[in-house]
Amino acid sequence: MPKLHPVTWAHDLVDPALCSLKDAATILCGMWSLWMTRNKRRHGEAVYPVQVTVQWVKDMAFDLWQIAHPPKIQRLTPTVCQQWRKPDPGWIKCNVEASFHDGDRTGATGVVLRDHDGRACGASARWYEHSLNALATEAMACRDGMQFARGRGVRKLLMETDCQVLVNLWENSAMQRSEIDRFMQEMAELSRSFEFFSLCFVTRKCNRLAHECAKLVSRGNPVDEWLLAPPGLRVIIDDDCDLAHG
Repeated sequence: MPKLHPVTWAHDLVDPALCSLKDAATILCGMWSLWMTRNKRRHGEAVYPVQVTVQWVKDMAFDLWQIAHPPKIQRLTPTVCQQWRKPDPGWIKCNVEASFHDGDRTGATGVVLRDHDGRACGASARWYEHSLNALATEAMACRDGMQFARGRGVRKLLMETDCQVLVNLWENSAMQRSEIDRFMQEMAELSRSFEFFSLCFVTRKCNRLAHECAKLVSRGNPVDEWLLAPPGLRVIIDDDCDLAHG
């Protein structure tokens, strides 16, 4: 351990001259976990076991590192769907996509509902004048999709996104407290509106209809909804159905 000043020790611990960025992230997450556990204990709330707390720190540090660095190109495993597939009868598939502009921190979301025949049965797009970051905008897209599907009376919803980090956070939501926790809580509450709900990862190729849908709104046209397919995107729907039949 380096020699730490009594006044500046907290800052000195994460000084780039003393530790790497990864180590700093782990230290900060560990301190945050200890502080939250201390507050829960003081207020009489149940606290996580030590093993769970340590795992939470590791997961949070990894998530922060992933968010702060451009993702590397990942090799797709054979189990990852590389073309759009129709849902089973009785289910509705909801593809969601988000676009984030880092320069002015604006964003947009696109949502498309499709039935077991591959036909579009509703779509929406929203413009956001203020957004935290790309991951937060992806979470907002999922939330918008769930709200839209609930409004259309969907009972069994299969949601697809091409954001792997978001899917990982959703699958391990009990073990993490990330910067998008507010959106994750909204998603968890909305998921209870459906008889069945599933969120899974797909490639960008499978999500291209929602991707194009998100481009149809702007600052001057912030919200748009369609009963069936968004205008001009019918060719993508037909192409997806042809590939699904193939």
